[in-house]
Amino acid sequence: MVVAAANTERSRLAYVVSGRLCGAVKRNRIRRRLREAARRLIPQCSRYRDIVLIAKSGAVEADYHTLYEELVSLLCAARLLKS
Repeated sequence: MVVAAANTERSRLAYVVSGRLCGAVKRNRIRRRLREAARRLIPQCSRYRDIVLIAKSGAVEADYHTLYEELVSLLCAARLLKS
């Protein structure tokens, strides 16, 4: 995950899933799961940021809840989630 200060009045996200990880169907599934997890968490963020989520090889086999929990832990580590 890469985080930078946003120049806008809202947070923006980008999702990177490499073609080397898997085929297009699985790649799009990972992207949809990340997008849904972020959609639920971004309103809870304390500041506006530009965030790039980079999927690694473990994301191919991970279910939605695993990706959600990982995103929560990453946002907490970056101190972006409101307590």
